[in-house]
Amino acid sequence: MHYFIFLSALFWTAVSHALIWTINRTILEEILPSGVTVEELTQILELEGIDVFYESPSESLLWKGNWVSISLASAPFAPYHLWIAVDGRQTLDACTKDELTELYEAIWRGKKALAETIGADSFMIFTTEEPRIGKGSFLEIGIIPSGFGKSRGVMDAVEKNALNEYVFYNQFSKQSVIQSPKTIAAIREKLQDLQPAVQPEIPQGRWTQKLTHHREALHQNLQSIHDTLAELGALIDGEMPPLPIKEDAVHEIQIDLDRCAFCNPKVIEKQIVCDWGDIQILMSHKPTSPSGNFLILPKRHQCAWDLTKEEAIASFEAVIALKKLVLESAESNHWICYIQDGPAVGQTVPHTHIHFFLLPDPLKYAISGIQHIHNQRPILSYEEMRTACEEIRPLLLKQLEKSK
Repeated sequence: MHYFIFLSALFWTAVSHALIWTINRTILEEILPSGVTVEELTQILELEGIDVFYESPSESLLWKGNWVSISLASAPFAPYHLWIAVDGRQTLDACTKDELTELYEAIWRGKKALAETIGADSFMIFTTEEPRIGKGSFLEIGIIPSGFGKSRGVMDAVEKNALNEYVFYNQFSKQSVIQSPKTIAAIREKLQDLQPAVQPEIPQGRWTQKLTHHREALHQNLQSIHDTLAELGALIDGEMPPLPIKEDAVHEIQIDLDRCAFCNPKVIEKQIVCDWGDIQILMSHKPTSPSGNFLILPKRHQCAWDLTKEEAIASFEAVIALKKLVLESAESNHWICYIQDGPAVGQTVPHTHIHFFLLPDPLKYAISGIQHIHNQRPILSYEEMRTACEEIRPLLLKQLEKSK
Protein backbone atom coordinates (compact mmCIF):
# COMPACT_ATOMS: atom_id res chain seq x y z
CA MET A 1 0.00 0.00 0.00
CA HIS A 2 2.78 2.45 0.96
CA TYR A 3 4.59 1.61 -2.27
CA PHE A 4 1.44 2.38 -4.29
CA ILE A 5 1.04 5.74 -2.53
CA PHE A 6 4.72 6.42 -3.17
CA LEU A 7 4.37 5.79 -6.92
CA SER A 8 1.15 7.84 -7.10
CA ALA A 9 2.77 10.80 -5.37
CA LEU A 10 5.70 10.73 -7.77
CA PHE A 11 3.42 10.58 -10.79
CA TRP A 12 1.24 13.48 -9.76
CA THR A 13 4.09 15.76 -8.80
CA ALA A 14 5.29 15.80 -12.41
CA VAL A 15 4.62 19.19 -13.97
CA SER A 16 3.48 19.77 -17.51
CA HIS A 17 7.07 19.73 -18.89
CA ALA A 18 7.73 15.97 -19.12
CA LEU A 19 11.48 16.24 -18.38
CA ILE A 20 11.23 18.21 -15.15
CA TRP A 21 9.67 16.79 -11.99
CA THR A 22 8.92 19.06 -9.04
CA ILE A 23 8.74 17.07 -5.80
CA ASN A 24 7.86 18.07 -2.26
CA ARG A 25 10.79 16.63 -0.33
CA THR A 26 8.95 16.63 3.01
CA ILE A 27 6.13 14.45 1.70
CA LEU A 28 8.55 12.27 -0.25
CA GLU A 29 10.62 11.46 2.82
CA GLU A 30 7.45 10.52 4.73
CA ILE A 31 6.27 8.00 2.13
CA LEU A 32 9.52 6.51 0.82
CA PRO A 33 9.43 2.73 1.23
CA SER A 34 12.18 1.01 3.20
CA GLY A 35 15.37 0.65 1.20
CA VAL A 36 14.79 3.62 -1.11
CA THR A 37 16.64 6.89 -0.49
CA VAL A 38 16.10 10.33 -1.96
CA GLU A 39 19.59 10.24 -3.44
CA GLU A 40 19.01 6.87 -5.13
CA LEU A 41 15.71 8.05 -6.58
CA THR A 42 17.29 11.27 -7.87
CA GLN A 43 20.15 9.41 -9.55
CA ILE A 44 17.78 6.98 -11.30
CA LEU A 45 15.54 9.76 -12.60
CA GLU A 46 18.49 11.82 -13.82
CA LEU A 47 19.86 8.74 -15.55
CA GLU A 48 16.58 8.63 -17.50
CA GLY A 49 16.89 12.29 -18.50
CA ILE A 50 14.51 13.71 -15.88
CA ASP A 51 15.63 16.76 -13.96
CA VAL A 52 14.38 16.73 -10.37
CA PHE A 53 13.53 19.92 -8.53
CA TYR A 54 12.86 19.53 -4.81
CA GLU A 55 10.45 22.20 -3.69
CA SER A 56 11.07 23.41 -0.18
CA PRO A 57 8.17 24.24 2.17
CA SER A 58 9.15 27.92 2.07
CA GLU A 59 8.56 28.04 -1.70
CA SER A 60 5.06 26.58 -1.49
CA LEU A 61 4.18 28.60 1.62
CA LEU A 62 1.93 31.55 0.77
CA TRP A 63 0.90 32.91 4.17
CA LYS A 64 1.74 32.26 7.83
CA GLY A 65 -0.24 33.35 10.88
CA ASN A 66 0.38 32.61 14.54
CA TRP A 67 -0.62 28.95 14.24
CA VAL A 68 -2.03 28.48 10.74
CA SER A 69 -0.36 28.45 7.33
CA ILE A 70 -1.63 28.51 3.73
CA SER A 71 0.38 26.63 1.10
CA LEU A 72 0.04 25.56 -2.50
CA ALA A 73 -0.82 21.87 -2.74
CA SER A 74 2.23 19.77 -3.63
CA ALA A 75 0.00 17.51 -5.74
CA PRO A 76 -2.72 19.90 -6.97
CA PHE A 77 -6.02 18.61 -8.29
CA ALA A 78 -6.63 21.96 -10.02
CA PRO A 79 -4.57 25.13 -10.52
CA TYR A 80 -3.98 27.05 -7.29
CA HIS A 81 -5.30 24.27 -5.07
CA LEU A 82 -4.53 25.30 -1.47
CA TRP A 83 -3.92 23.38 1.77
CA ILE A 84 -4.44 25.15 5.09
CA ALA A 85 -2.64 23.58 8.06
CA VAL A 86 -2.64 24.13 11.82
CA ASP A 87 0.91 23.74 13.14
CA GLY A 88 1.37 20.67 15.32
CA ARG A 89 -2.31 19.66 15.21
CA GLN A 90 -3.51 16.45 13.60
CA THR A 91 -7.24 16.80 14.40
CA LEU A 92 -9.78 19.58 14.86
CA ASP A 93 -10.49 18.55 18.45
CA ALA A 94 -6.82 19.11 19.34
CA CYS A 95 -7.12 22.82 18.43
CA THR A 96 -7.71 25.67 20.84
CA LYS A 97 -10.47 28.20 20.11
CA ASP A 98 -7.85 30.74 19.08
CA GLU A 99 -6.43 28.24 16.59
CA LEU A 100 -9.90 27.44 15.24
CA THR A 101 -10.60 31.15 14.85
CA GLU A 102 -7.40 31.66 12.87
CA LEU A 103 -8.17 28.51 10.84
CA TYR A 104 -11.51 29.97 9.75
CA GLU A 105 -9.88 33.33 8.97
CA ALA A 106 -7.28 31.52 6.84
CA ILE A 107 -10.04 29.77 4.87
CA TRP A 108 -11.67 33.17 4.33
CA ARG A 109 -8.35 34.64 3.19
CA GLY A 110 -7.66 31.75 0.83
CA LYS A 111 -11.07 31.98 -0.85
CA LYS A 112 -10.96 35.75 -1.18
CA ALA A 113 -7.40 35.79 -2.54
CA LEU A 114 -8.25 33.19 -5.19
CA ALA A 115 -11.42 35.01 -6.18
CA GLU A 116 -9.60 38.31 -6.63
CA THR A 117 -6.53 36.96 -8.43
CA ILE A 118 -7.74 34.13 -10.69
CA GLY A 119 -11.45 34.91 -10.95
CA ALA A 120 -12.69 31.71 -9.27
CA ASP A 121 -16.34 31.99 -8.24
CA SER A 122 -16.84 28.58 -6.59
CA PHE A 123 -14.78 26.56 -4.11
CA MET A 124 -14.76 23.02 -2.76
CA ILE A 125 -13.58 23.24 0.86
CA PHE A 126 -12.98 19.94 2.64
CA THR A 127 -11.16 18.06 5.38
CA THR A 128 -10.78 14.50 6.57
CA GLU A 129 -8.45 12.58 8.86
CA GLU A 130 -7.93 9.90 6.21
CA PRO A 131 -4.63 9.73 4.26
CA ARG A 132 -4.69 11.92 1.17
CA ILE A 133 -2.39 12.34 -1.82
CA GLY A 134 -0.47 15.57 -1.28
CA LYS A 135 -1.75 16.04 2.28
CA GLY A 136 0.69 16.03 5.18
CA SER A 137 0.21 14.41 8.57
CA PHE A 138 -1.19 17.57 10.21
CA LEU A 139 -4.76 18.83 10.24
CA GLU A 140 -5.27 20.35 6.81
CA ILE A 141 -8.23 21.85 5.02
CA GLY A 142 -8.20 21.88 1.24
CA ILE A 143 -9.56 24.65 -0.98
CA ILE A 144 -10.02 23.74 -4.64
CA PRO A 145 -11.10 26.70 -6.80
CA SER A 146 -13.49 26.37 -9.73
CA GLY A 147 -15.40 28.62 -12.06
CA PHE A 148 -12.36 30.32 -13.58
CA GLY A 149 -13.42 33.15 -15.86
CA LYS A 150 -16.89 33.25 -14.27
CA SER A 151 -18.87 30.03 -14.55
CA ARG A 152 -22.19 31.87 -14.12
CA GLY A 153 -23.36 29.07 -11.87
CA VAL A 154 -23.03 26.29 -14.44
CA MET A 155 -21.34 23.08 -13.27
CA ASP A 156 -19.43 20.72 -15.55
CA ALA A 157 -20.86 17.37 -14.40
CA VAL A 158 -17.88 15.40 -15.74
CA GLU A 159 -15.37 17.58 -13.89
CA LYS A 160 -17.54 17.34 -10.79
CA ASN A 161 -17.38 13.53 -10.93
CA ALA A 162 -13.58 13.74 -10.96
CA LEU A 163 -13.61 16.26 -8.11
CA ASN A 164 -15.87 14.03 -6.00
CA GLU A 165 -13.67 10.99 -6.62
CA TYR A 166 -10.67 12.96 -5.37
CA VAL A 167 -12.35 14.59 -2.37
CA PHE A 168 -14.30 11.50 -1.26
CA TYR A 169 -12.17 8.54 -2.31
CA ASN A 170 -8.66 9.94 -2.88
CA GLN A 171 -8.74 8.87 -6.53
CA PHE A 172 -6.57 11.30 -8.41
CA SER A 173 -7.47 11.42 -12.11
CA LYS A 174 -4.87 12.85 -14.46
CA GLN A 175 -4.83 16.64 -14.44
CA SER A 176 -2.88 19.12 -16.53
CA VAL A 177 -2.05 21.70 -13.89
CA ILE A 178 -0.10 24.80 -14.90
CA GLN A 179 0.42 27.52 -12.30
CA SER A 180 1.88 30.89 -13.23
CA PRO A 181 4.68 32.18 -10.95
CA LYS A 182 3.27 35.68 -11.50
CA THR A 183 -0.19 34.57 -10.33
CA ILE A 184 1.28 32.75 -7.33
CA ALA A 185 3.11 35.94 -6.36
CA ALA A 186 -0.17 37.88 -6.69
CA ILE A 187 -1.98 35.38 -4.44
CA ARG A 188 0.82 35.58 -1.86
CA GLU A 189 0.67 39.39 -1.89
CA LYS A 190 -3.12 39.44 -1.65
CA LEU A 191 -3.07 37.09 1.35
CA GLN A 192 -0.89 39.52 3.28
CA ASP A 193 -3.29 42.42 2.73
CA LEU A 194 -6.68 40.82 3.36
CA GLN A 195 -8.47 41.41 6.65
CA PRO A 196 -11.28 38.88 7.35
CA ALA A 197 -14.73 40.42 7.60
CA VAL A 198 -18.26 39.20 6.96
CA GLN A 199 -19.28 40.36 3.50
CA PRO A 200 -22.75 41.75 2.76
CA GLU A 201 -25.10 39.08 1.45
CA ILE A 202 -25.81 39.39 -2.27
CA PRO A 203 -29.52 38.82 -3.01
CA GLN A 204 -30.11 35.57 -4.86
CA GLY A 205 -32.62 35.15 -7.62
CA ARG A 206 -34.05 31.86 -8.85
CA TRP A 207 -31.72 29.09 -7.67
CA THR A 208 -31.33 25.92 -9.72
CA GLN A 209 -28.63 23.38 -10.48
CA LYS A 210 -27.30 23.92 -13.99
CA LEU A 211 -25.14 21.19 -15.56
CA THR A 212 -23.14 20.78 -18.75
CA HIS A 213 -21.92 17.40 -20.04
CA HIS A 214 -24.49 15.69 -17.84
CA ARG A 215 -24.99 12.83 -20.32
CA GLU A 216 -21.29 12.03 -20.22
CA ALA A 217 -21.39 12.15 -16.41
CA LEU A 218 -24.34 9.74 -16.41
CA HIS A 219 -22.31 7.42 -18.62
CA GLN A 220 -19.36 7.62 -16.19
CA ASN A 221 -21.55 6.65 -13.25
CA LEU A 222 -23.20 3.86 -15.22
CA GLN A 223 -19.73 2.57 -16.15
CA SER A 224 -18.81 2.49 -12.44
CA ILE A 225 -21.95 0.48 -11.66
CA HIS A 226 -21.25 -1.90 -14.57
CA ASP A 227 -17.63 -2.44 -13.52
CA THR A 228 -18.54 -3.00 -9.87
CA LEU A 229 -21.20 -5.59 -10.71
CA ALA A 230 -18.74 -7.33 -13.06
CA GLU A 231 -16.00 -7.40 -10.40
CA LEU A 232 -18.43 -8.86 -7.86
CA GLY A 233 -19.45 -11.58 -10.31
CA ALA A 234 -23.07 -10.43 -10.25
CA LEU A 235 -23.15 -9.29 -13.90
CA ILE A 236 -23.66 -12.35 -16.11
CA ASP A 237 -23.91 -10.47 -19.39
CA GLY A 238 -24.47 -6.91 -20.48
CA GLU A 239 -22.67 -4.25 -22.48
CA MET A 240 -22.41 -0.56 -21.83
CA PRO A 241 -24.36 1.81 -24.09
CA PRO A 242 -22.16 3.93 -26.38
CA LEU A 243 -20.58 7.08 -25.00
CA PRO A 244 -22.90 9.98 -25.84
CA ILE A 245 -21.77 12.89 -27.95
CA LYS A 246 -20.82 15.82 -25.77
CA GLU A 247 -23.67 18.27 -25.66
CA ASP A 248 -23.44 22.04 -25.35
CA ALA A 249 -26.92 22.53 -23.95
CA VAL A 250 -27.32 23.27 -20.24
CA HIS A 251 -29.33 20.72 -18.26
CA GLU A 252 -31.25 22.38 -15.44
CA ILE A 253 -32.53 20.76 -12.25
CA GLN A 254 -35.16 22.66 -10.28
CA ILE A 255 -33.97 22.29 -6.70
CA ASP A 256 -36.68 24.03 -4.71
CA LEU A 257 -39.49 26.42 -5.47
CA ASP A 258 -38.58 28.43 -2.37
CA ARG A 259 -35.86 31.04 -2.55
CA CYS A 260 -33.98 29.31 0.28
CA ALA A 261 -35.00 25.92 1.68
CA PHE A 262 -32.99 26.44 4.89
CA CYS A 263 -34.93 29.62 5.66
CA ASN A 264 -38.20 27.70 5.27
CA PRO A 265 -39.66 26.90 8.75
CA LYS A 266 -41.27 23.69 7.43
CA VAL A 267 -37.89 22.38 6.24
CA ILE A 268 -36.21 23.22 9.56
CA GLU A 269 -39.06 21.62 11.53
CA LYS A 270 -38.66 18.39 9.57
CA GLN A 271 -34.88 18.11 9.46
CA ILE A 272 -33.48 19.76 12.58
CA VAL A 273 -31.49 17.70 15.07
CA CYS A 274 -30.51 20.56 17.38
CA ASP A 275 -29.47 24.20 17.74
CA TRP A 276 -25.94 25.04 18.85
CA GLY A 277 -25.17 28.68 19.45
CA ASP A 278 -25.59 30.60 16.20
CA ILE A 279 -25.88 27.47 14.05
CA GLN A 280 -28.29 24.62 13.41
CA ILE A 281 -27.51 20.95 12.74
CA LEU A 282 -29.88 19.18 10.37
CA MET A 283 -30.10 15.75 8.79
CA SER A 284 -30.30 15.58 5.01
CA HIS A 285 -33.68 14.51 3.64
CA LYS A 286 -31.80 12.74 0.80
CA PRO A 287 -29.06 10.79 2.61
CA THR A 288 -26.40 9.00 0.58
CA SER A 289 -24.69 7.45 3.62
CA PRO A 290 -26.19 4.59 5.70
CA SER A 291 -25.18 6.54 8.82
CA GLY A 292 -27.01 9.64 7.61
CA ASN A 293 -25.87 12.96 6.20
CA PHE A 294 -25.63 15.93 8.56
CA LEU A 295 -25.79 19.57 7.56
CA ILE A 296 -24.27 22.38 9.64
CA LEU A 297 -25.48 25.89 8.82
CA PRO A 298 -25.77 29.39 10.30
CA LYS A 299 -29.24 30.38 11.48
CA ARG A 300 -29.07 33.65 9.54
CA HIS A 301 -29.31 33.54 5.77
CA GLN A 302 -25.88 33.64 4.13
CA CYS A 303 -25.22 32.20 0.70
CA ALA A 304 -21.40 31.89 0.74
CA TRP A 305 -19.38 30.33 3.60
CA ASP A 306 -18.72 33.76 5.04
CA LEU A 307 -19.29 33.45 8.79
CA THR A 308 -18.90 35.40 11.99
CA LYS A 309 -16.31 34.19 14.52
CA GLU A 310 -19.09 32.71 16.67
CA GLU A 311 -20.67 30.85 13.74
CA ALA A 312 -17.29 29.48 12.64
CA ILE A 313 -16.33 28.19 16.12
CA ALA A 314 -19.78 26.61 16.60
CA SER A 315 -19.48 24.95 13.17
CA PHE A 316 -16.08 23.45 14.02
CA GLU A 317 -17.47 22.24 17.36
CA ALA A 318 -20.32 20.56 15.49
CA VAL A 319 -17.87 18.76 13.18
CA ILE A 320 -15.87 17.57 16.21
CA ALA A 321 -19.03 16.33 17.94
CA LEU A 322 -20.27 14.51 14.84
CA LYS A 323 -16.88 12.90 14.34
CA LYS A 324 -16.90 11.54 17.89
CA LEU A 325 -20.50 10.44 17.51
CA VAL A 326 -19.83 8.33 14.42
CA LEU A 327 -16.66 6.93 15.96
CA GLU A 328 -18.73 5.64 18.88
CA SER A 329 -21.79 4.51 16.93
CA ALA A 330 -20.33 3.25 13.65
CA GLU A 331 -16.76 2.63 14.88
CA SER A 332 -15.40 4.28 11.75
CA ASN A 333 -13.14 7.25 11.11
CA HIS A 334 -13.89 7.22 7.38
CA TRP A 335 -15.72 10.54 7.51
CA ILE A 336 -15.61 13.60 5.33
CA CYS A 337 -16.81 17.13 5.83
CA TYR A 338 -17.00 19.53 2.93
CA ILE A 339 -18.55 22.78 1.77
CA GLN A 340 -19.75 23.33 -1.78
CA ASP A 341 -19.27 27.08 -1.95
CA GLY A 342 -20.86 28.11 -5.23
CA PRO A 343 -23.09 26.45 -7.86
CA ALA A 344 -20.14 25.44 -10.07
CA VAL A 345 -19.03 22.88 -7.45
CA GLY A 346 -22.52 21.60 -6.70
CA GLN A 347 -24.09 23.93 -4.12
CA THR A 348 -27.83 23.36 -4.50
CA VAL A 349 -29.28 25.59 -1.74
CA PRO A 350 -28.47 29.32 -1.52
CA HIS A 351 -27.72 29.02 2.21
CA THR A 352 -24.18 27.96 3.10
CA HIS A 353 -23.79 24.63 4.88
CA ILE A 354 -21.22 21.98 5.77
CA HIS A 355 -21.90 18.38 4.77
CA PHE A 356 -20.71 15.72 7.23
CA PHE A 357 -21.10 11.97 6.73
CA LEU A 358 -19.37 8.62 6.68
CA LEU A 359 -18.37 7.89 3.13
CA PRO A 360 -20.73 5.49 1.33
CA ASP A 361 -19.52 2.62 -0.80
CA PRO A 362 -18.48 3.83 -4.29
CA LEU A 363 -21.37 1.81 -5.78
CA LYS A 364 -23.83 3.85 -3.71
CA TYR A 365 -22.07 7.05 -4.78
CA ALA A 366 -22.41 6.11 -8.47
CA ILE A 367 -26.11 5.33 -8.01
CA SER A 368 -26.65 8.64 -6.20
CA GLY A 369 -24.89 10.51 -9.01
CA ILE A 370 -27.40 9.24 -11.56
CA GLN A 371 -30.31 9.88 -9.22
CA HIS A 372 -29.13 13.46 -8.65
CA ILE A 373 -28.94 14.33 -12.35
CA HIS A 374 -32.45 12.93 -12.84
CA ASN A 375 -33.55 14.72 -9.63
CA GLN A 376 -34.85 11.39 -8.29
CA ARG A 377 -32.87 10.77 -5.10
CA PRO A 378 -35.15 9.10 -2.52
CA ILE A 379 -36.54 11.46 0.11
CA LEU A 380 -37.18 10.47 3.73
CA SER A 381 -40.74 10.96 4.95
CA TYR A 382 -41.52 13.39 7.77
CA GLU A 383 -42.01 10.50 10.20
CA GLU A 384 -38.73 8.78 9.20
CA MET A 385 -36.83 12.05 9.49
CA ARG A 386 -38.22 13.03 12.89
CA THR A 387 -37.59 9.55 14.32
CA ALA A 388 -33.95 9.63 13.16
CA CYS A 389 -33.40 13.20 14.42
CA GLU A 390 -34.87 12.50 17.87
CA GLU A 391 -32.68 9.40 18.26
CA ILE A 392 -29.55 11.37 17.40
CA ARG A 393 -30.39 14.56 19.33
CA PRO A 394 -29.42 13.56 22.94
CA LEU A 395 -26.28 11.75 21.74
CA LEU A 396 -25.15 14.73 19.68
CA LEU A 397 -25.87 17.27 22.43
CA LYS A 398 -23.76 15.18 24.81
CA GLN A 399 -20.83 15.33 22.39
CA LEU A 400 -21.34 19.04 21.75
CA GLU A 401 -21.06 19.79 25.46
CA LYS A 402 -17.76 17.93 25.54
CA SER A 403 -16.42 19.90 22.56
CA LYS A 404 -16.74 23.28 24.29
